[in-house]
Amino acid sequence: MKCILVDSGYIESGQYHFYLCDHLGNNRVVAKADGTVIQTNHYYPYGMTFAESTFIDKQPYKYNNKELDMENGLNLYDYEARQLDLGVPRFTTIDPLAEKYYSISPYVYVGNNPILYVDPDGREIWIAFNVTNKAGATTQQKV
Repeated sequence: MKCILVDSGYIESGQYHFYLCDHLGNNRVVAKADGTVIQTNHYYPYGMTFAESTFIDKQPYKYNNKELDMENGLNLYDYEARQLDLGVPRFTTIDPLAEKYYSISPYVYVGNNPILYVDPDGREIWIAFNVTNKAGATTQQKV
C-alpha cells in the first residue's frame, strides 16, 4: 500500500501530508506536518495544471480534489459519476441527471462557469461559497 487517504490529505511512510485548498476545493499546496511543501499546483479555469512544482512526490488529487488520471496521456479527472476531459473541457459521457438541467448541454462542466460553481460528483452543479465551517471546509449549496 503506497498511502492511506484521509479527508484532509494522506499518510505515507508514517508521515501526514495535508492538502491546502482554495474555495473551489482545488489542491493548491501539499505539505507535510512539519510545514515542508511537497507540491504546489496552479490551474487554468477548467483544471489543466500549469506551473506545477517538480517535487518527486506526485500525488494525483488536484483540481476540485479529484484524482487526475494521466494514464495513456488521456488527462481525465475522475468525478465518480463520469470523467472530465481537460483537453475539451467537457465530460466524456452524458449527465446522468440531464433531464434536470434542460437548458445546459449534458456534457458541459458546471454550466461553463468553473470560477463560481463546482460539481462534487459529476452529476449536479453547486455554488462554491468562500465561507468555511467549524471544521475548516468550504460551504457549498446546490444550484
